[in-house]
Amino acid sequence: MNSVITYWAPAVVDALPETIRRAAQLVSLGEALTQVHFPDSQARLKLARERLGFDEIFYLQMGVMRQKRDWKSVDGRRFPISDEWLVARLGTLPFTLTSAQLTSLDDIRKDLDSGKPMNRLVQGDVGSGKTVVAALGANIVISGERRRRSWRRHPFWRNGIIATFINLLAGDGGTMSQSEIRLLVGNTTESEKEAIRQGLRGRLRSKSSLARTRSSNRMSSSKICNL
Repeated sequence: MNSVITYWAPAVVDALPETIRRAAQLVSLGEALTQVHFPDSQARLKLARERLGFDEIFYLQMGVMRQKRDWKSVDGRRFPISDEWLVARLGTLPFTLTSAQLTSLDDIRKDLDSGKPMNRLVQGDVGSGKTVVAALGANIVISGERRRRSWRRHPFWRNGIIATFINLLAGDGGTMSQSEIRLLVGNTTESEKEAIRQGLRGRLRSKSSLARTRSSNRMSSSKICNL
């Protein structure tokens, strides 16, 4: 092993230029490979591990950036809406959105009208109003007759989420009827899941469905809403 490392480690091509290594205080890749196998001291072993750890994270980030570049190059369908349409939807709510909610909704609206795939995370404290923003975004897509999925992990919030989707999507001036709204969760039985899938292909507006099945309390829920 020693002879292999001694012979090959110095021959390894280092992807990082010396200027970058010096600025980041990193040893060369060849030295890192040598010292991680046969360290001269604990200090040099530490430097070797730091260099190899840097490379691991660096290449991971490069891979993520490449993925992002690839999906950004994909053309998607645009979902333009008028200001009047949005005002009408907001008018159905029993409250006024906060400035932060309106900003998030405006970002989503721009994304959906860009013709590029949207990749956005709505983040906020419990009760800050993330669900209504997601529901309004779903409504934009549904109005354009496309399928929408919304992910939630917390079963405790299901009833509130379902009510929000039903009130917004199937209320006065909504884009669909309550009978078209279904909930699909992890503990949904296989037979119910299959019924939802069949509904997506047929009865439940296969061009734009957020399917759902009855939840454990038999409450009608939201158009594929995976919690």
